[in-house]
Amino acid sequence: MLEKKLVQEIRRSIQKKFPEYAKVKPSVTTARIEPQMSIFKKLSMGIPKRHITVYKMRFKKEITAEDKVILQKILTVTFNGKGDIIKITESK
Repeated sequence: MLEKKLVQEIRRSIQKKFPEYAKVKPSVTTARIEPQMSIFKKLSMGIPKRHITVYKMRFKKEITAEDKVILQKILTVTFNGKGDIIKITESK
């Protein structure tokens, strides 16, 4: 289970780097990463039983372009249960 305190800390750090998303409420989803069996078979290694749980925080914001077209900007932050940010992606 993900703690609210951890989500708030990640959200604050993202708001410092990306202030345009400060008023956007993110959605948080969980993903479970399993080891890739094919790689371990190629290397003739035993398959580890450990699974990694990561979380994705997605900020969605609509902006209006100069030609009056509404575009959706999405910022996705992937982090682990300890609060370490693994990856940040942003749409153009």
